[in-house]
Amino acid sequence: MNDAEKKEIAASLIAAACADGHLGPDERQRIAHFMDDLGCGDVFRAALASPVTPEQLGQRLTSPDAKRTAYQLAVLVCQADAVLNSQETEYLGKLRGALGLSEAAARGLEAEADHWRDPGLPLTSTPSEVTDLDRRILQFAMLAGAAELLPQTMASMVVLPLQLRLVYEVGRQNGVTLAQDQLKELATAFGVGATSQAVESFARRLLAGVARSVGGGIFGGATSAATGALMSFATTYALGHAAKVYYAKGRNLTRADLQQLFERFQADAKTLYPKVENEIKLQADKLDADALLAKVRGL
Repeated sequence: MNDAEKKEIAASLIAAACADGHLGPDERQRIAHFMDDLGCGDVFRAALASPVTPEQLGQRLTSPDAKRTAYQLAVLVCQADAVLNSQETEYLGKLRGALGLSEAAARGLEAEADHWRDPGLPLTSTPSEVTDLDRRILQFAMLAGAAELLPQTMASMVVLPLQLRLVYEVGRQNGVTLAQDQLKELATAFGVGATSQAVESFARRLLAGVARSVGGGIFGGATSAATGALMSFATTYALGHAAKVYYAKGRNLTRADLQQLFERFQADAKTLYPKVENEIKLQADKLDADALLAKVRGL
């Protein structure tokens, strides 16, 4: 897969994110800000305004690896926030046809994606078993950071379930048990939508090492694995601590209050990160993608 194909696939992630017609303003803003950091905000704002069609992508991607990657990442982005709706199913069907993938090949890619998409949300520790919630939040945040250092693209899909598990556990500490859909809604209220997170993570991995000037910027400036680790660490840490305040205040905060809390704790996390960076790297060295998935399922 060459650099041009990587850029095309990164742009196509936005088309997958828009396929259901429900990409909200907060998630659009998050994607735009992330693309600004990559130095290609104008290019991706254009992609948001006029998403690449399956037919266009089929014409622009030539290598089998690029076609497989484009389809599998589209599946993961479409499924990030929930099960596929009819619009997403139709979009993926058109994409599969435009890329020339056989039904068997597409089903295999979908099965692998599904394996990573939802590690599940079983009951975790009870309130009496966790004595230091702040330490627990830090542990989850460090594991999320370690996921971004693994070479397998699919490892990034573990971050969202890990974050939902954390918010779930913080709630249980406060006597509140939310269903998985409710947890996703709460994360979105903090400004951390599942779809935008998937687009951000995959785009960063695709563009790592791509160093051609685009839209006045240079790909690669904010695409390193280290940057991904920092962002996932900071997002997870902020979600945990913001949720802690949210539950402590009786779940009566406004959406603006939630986002202000999240931004404050995210800034704290970025200050903290250099102190725990080496430990995160050590965790990543001891894990592979399958071991990480098993660890998340067993937390």
